[in-house]
Amino acid sequence: MISAKKHNKSQKRFSLNKVFTSAFSVLFLIFLSLTISVYYQLNTFRAALESSLLDSIPTIISFDSIANRSERLVFYTEKLSTADSHPALRIANKKIQSELNQIEEQLRAAKLDEVVLKEYEAIKFELDELDDLVTLRLETNQKASDVERKLYALFDEAKALSATISKATGTSSSSWFEEFSQLTIMSANLMSADKLNQIRKSSQKIRNKYAYIQTIQPAYLGERLSTLNADFQDIVLGEQGLINLRVKQLRIKGRTTGRGNFTEKLVSDFARALNFKSAVINKKILANAQNEKETIDLQIRLLGFFVFICIVLFGFIAWQLRQRVIVRLIGLNNYVSQFDRKFLNTKLKDEISDIALTFDSYVDTIEQQKKELSQLAMQDGLTKIANRRAFDKLFLNTFDLAKRNKQALSILLIDVDFFKMYNDEYGHIKGDEALIAVATTLKQSLKREVDLIARYGGEEFVCLLPNCDHEGACKVAEDLRLAIETLKEPHKSSSVAEHITISIGGATIRNTEVSSISPQFMLKEADIALYRVKSKGRNAVQVSRL
Repeated sequence: MISAKKHNKSQKRFSLNKVFTSAFSVLFLIFLSLTISVYYQLNTFRAALESSLLDSIPTIISFDSIANRSERLVFYTEKLSTADSHPALRIANKKIQSELNQIEEQLRAAKLDEVVLKEYEAIKFELDELDDLVTLRLETNQKASDVERKLYALFDEAKALSATISKATGTSSSSWFEEFSQLTIMSANLMSADKLNQIRKSSQKIRNKYAYIQTIQPAYLGERLSTLNADFQDIVLGEQGLINLRVKQLRIKGRTTGRGNFTEKLVSDFARALNFKSAVINKKILANAQNEKETIDLQIRLLGFFVFICIVLFGFIAWQLRQRVIVRLIGLNNYVSQFDRKFLNTKLKDEISDIALTFDSYVDTIEQQKKELSQLAMQDGLTKIANRRAFDKLFLNTFDLAKRNKQALSILLIDVDFFKMYNDEYGHIKGDEALIAVATTLKQSLKREVDLIARYGGEEFVCLLPNCDHEGACKVAEDLRLAIETLKEPHKSSSVAEHITISIGGATIRNTEVSSISPQFMLKEADIALYRVKSKGRNAVQVSRL
């Protein structure tokens, strides 16, 4: 015993404080040297990186983004130039204006040179001109359509005049009317001509035919025929007649097509120019990145040496920690895990007794908190009834039980009528109070302990009725509806009643049908029933029998 004590005294004492302080001091010095070196190199790298991140890369991103929007602008420009109605024109203009606003915003943010801005202004000018041409084309098309309708109306008038005179005089005017019909057809065919040369040739034929008809027209038609000829002259041959309108149409169409193609090419060139500038900047960034990579490679080799030293030192510290701390803590943990009040006497009132009592207190507190958290996880925070999670869990269990025992099962989906309007009228605080009142009333109205009422979401509730057939479900649903109606909670914005009401849709499966129906299908059918109730006026009940 004495020799053991002498041996212990002869051993040199190594304090944990000294061992780990020395080791971490050396480690700190290494890391400090490493940090200073890395900081110096990173500072150099940061300057180059900031130049890329703050200038080059944002510019590339802006160029690419503007180029992409310009490509979409080409598509919408084509839609504008080919618009065949005013709604289509408005839609194309709306899309174009949206893209222009985005491009303009990005141009301002990118702070691009004057050349790019002038190109953009030229695009805007051409788009405005194109819009004016398309508008003029549509207006001219509308005028041509109106004139065409007048031509057909004039033909009907000539037909009626021919029939009236034939009936009154007993003579036939078929030769004149046939020629007039051919003249009308020739005039109407102008609408399908797509070349100016065709229109000029057809125009001459129409004038010749018109002159010929005047030589064969019945003399007894008198003033009515003169009026008819004057109307034809105005509709077809006049300054605003069909011939001139068709010529104007084709000219405007050609100008529109040319302007559209030019504008599309202008936008495409604008996008390509931005892509080219983006590529130039990107090439410059890649060259700088290559130079920085070579510098970083050198730094990595230097860091590798320091990392090796650090790993060795970390290994030494880890070994010391394991031998002098962790192994001993494991032994202490094994001792604590075998803790027993009968073994550790807490009546001694010492530090160990305090630790034992503290462990007991912590264990009791944790168990209590686990119970409270379990309850909170299954309870709706506002209404204090079961929540969606509790319902889903119980519904699946109850469904499986009904399937095994071949029992009936019913569910009811409950929706507070016009609750959004209630919130708008009375405020969300009053709305929360109303939900609490509805939930409390629904829960109190259930007769059986096995029945469950839960908040399904928002102003929706769900009721689970195990071993309950269709007749029972209908009765429960009606009792719940009457219970809420009895509350007489004011609801001025409701179109059903002056107080809060509920709509209920449900589904019941019979004991012979359970095995062929899924829980999801049952919920879907209940939701469909609720939708039908709401579509028929609300404040009612409908339970589907599956």
